[in-house]
Amino acid sequence: MKRVIIREPHRLEVIDDDKPEPSVGEVLLAIKTIGICGSDLHVFEGHHPFVSYPVLPGHEVSGEVIGLGAGVDQTLLGKKVVIEPSLPAGTRPRFEPGRYNIASDLKVMGFQSPGAMSEYFAVPVDRIHVLPENFSHDLGATVEPTAVAVHGVRLAGNVAGLRVGVIGAGTIGLLVAQVARAYGAASVTLAELDISRHATAVQMADVVTTALPEGSCDVVFECVGAEATIRAAIYACRKGATVTVMGVFGKDA
Repeated sequence: MKRVIIREPHRLEVIDDDKPEPSVGEVLLAIKTIGICGSDLHVFEGHHPFVSYPVLPGHEVSGEVIGLGAGVDQTLLGKKVVIEPSLPAGTRPRFEPGRYNIASDLKVMGFQSPGAMSEYFAVPVDRIHVLPENFSHDLGATVEPTAVAVHGVRLAGNVAGLRVGVIGAGTIGLLVAQVARAYGAASVTLAELDISRHATAVQMADVVTTALPEGSCDVVFECVGAEATIRAAIYACRKGATVTVMGVFGKDA
């Protein structure tokens, strides 16, 4: 099969590899659609703070179950599924029940563990979610980044009735804006310096601008990962507001 490997920054190759066989408790997927995340670009550019090379990318994934390991429900064969890429291990903080994503030895497929940017991929059955039949594989590949947006908005607390600011109109920023509106935000203002992105952003936010006004927001979501944008997020806060950092920072801010 073909798979993608990033051997070092700026060195990406498509290589031949052995087709995997599903082990006990695993399913084998034929990969249909892969999203390219901003974090994947960080890895390619050499700016991701949490990886060691070589890296096997691919975590925004939709595929079809074509093989089953021992002990796996036979009815999953042929199902359209997405992958939840977190592999939690180690200790979990007792004060954060259910938040296995902050386990002490967390690994994420495509970063610290092999990812699915390949023709076939074997994955533990507890890491897949079956899609509705009316979902396309392209839509399925957006489930993982949408889950990121939902998780981030929920961590910020109840946004209903609040003035929400979002910095960055990339995939995560656009999804955060939509989730905040769905959760009842009084208004969503999306800030993006790249004017070419505004035409898409205006479909997903109440106001699109190049900068959030100072002191204008009850909640700000930073979805870029740069010192300038975290500074802008803080300045946009009214007193007592919340900043949720969603961007991955390639260097100290």
